[in-house]
Amino acid sequence: MGKDTFVATATLRPRSRLFLILPLAMAVAAIAGFWPRYYGRLATGVPLDPWFAHPLVHIHAALFLGWLAIVAAQSALAIGGRVDLHRRFGNYLFAYGACSIVFMMWAVMVLASRPLQPASSSSSSSPARSRA
Repeated sequence: MGKDTFVATATLRPRSRLFLILPLAMAVAAIAGFWPRYYGRLATGVPLDPWFAHPLVHIHAALFLGWLAIVAAQSALAIGGRVDLHRRFGNYLFAYGACSIVFMMWAVMVLASRPLQPASSSSSSSPARSRA
């Protein structure tokens, strides 16, 4: 080994588990938060609201829950002493994250241009936009 070689140790510091617990907690919060209008309806077969039924919403949900799973897996590898695998997959996962961010920006631009609900046929001068 050269003098510039970094050797990682599997010493577990108390805060190391935070990096495993935090993404799992974030995934639970995301699923719980979107359960009534998205995940719950998918699980029970109830039709989704038109805005949530857009394919970009499904891709977004899969990408970002996948990202949280990847962060948890990377933390588990490091905590378990498999720093070699953690580092080997790290570059690929960095690319996954970068692609996810680009996708998110594109999806936001596409979805933000859509109305939140169909325009009503009333004679009102300003269409009602509801987030409910």
